[in-house]
Amino acid sequence: MIVIYYLSSINVKYLFTTSIEMTRKLILLAALFLSFVPFCDNLLAQHSKSIAQLRKKAENETKCFLKFVDAKKGAAIINAHVSIERFGDLTTDSLGKVYIHKPVGGKYSFSFTKDGYVSAQYEFEIIGSTAVANHFSVCPLSTSNIIYFVLDWEKSPADLDLHLLKTNGYHVNFRNPKIVSGEVALLVKDDFHGYGPETITLSRLDNNAVYYCYVHDFSHQYSKRSLTLSYSRAVVRVYVNNELAYSYKVPPLHAGNKWTVFQIKKGVFNVMNKFTDSM
Repeated sequence: MIVIYYLSSINVKYLFTTSIEMTRKLILLAALFLSFVPFCDNLLAQHSKSIAQLRKKAENETKCFLKFVDAKKGAAIINAHVSIERFGDLTTDSLGKVYIHKPVGGKYSFSFTKDGYVSAQYEFEIIGSTAVANHFSVCPLSTSNIIYFVLDWEKSPADLDLHLLKTNGYHVNFRNPKIVSGEVALLVKDDFHGYGPETITLSRLDNNAVYYCYVHDFSHQYSKRSLTLSYSRAVVRVYVNNELAYSYKVPPLHAGNKWTVFQIKKGVFNVMNKFTDSM
């Protein structure tokens, strides 16, 4: 009995001593952990801030791009050469885009060249870190004297329609896409998802006739006095003899869903910029 009691006393003493030692170690570990938490929090905060900055930079650079598509097919034009003042020489990627790094607000001009396409000078603007009016539909080179009327705009409104009206003649639009009457007029590209292009081709001009080119905001065809069209950043470009001959930008602060862009009389282009409502 005495031996058993003695051994039990030893075990209890051992267990008690071990328990105190483990508790001490746990307290030390807890203190170490608690002292390490602020360091981890600070490290995590710095990491999150860096990630946020990198994400913001990437988003800004992603917003600042120019896109080029074929005016007849709407397909991306790849491996085109784009030379932008201040930003240098760039090459379009598989999406027909070039990206501008470290964008600076302002208006810029640039040149576009690509085998098989019209070489031309264009303009765009950077507001904040975003390029606006940055979609360009470029005409393929033609062996004939085809005239191209090309409409580009922003994402909204989704559906702008390009019209070519020959007085006492014909009216080319999405309802009448093909006219053969001494001259051939075709709506070769219709778009209703934003950006464009809408493209009409004309085989030749009748110098004894009067033409009108206008844009109709089909998305807001029942909205009277709408300002959406005037804020669409729409641009109508006219290509003649494989050159960019005219460029017409929609003026802001005008109410109406129909923008009569220009008149052609005796072969002369006359700017109109007239806004009305068309139902």
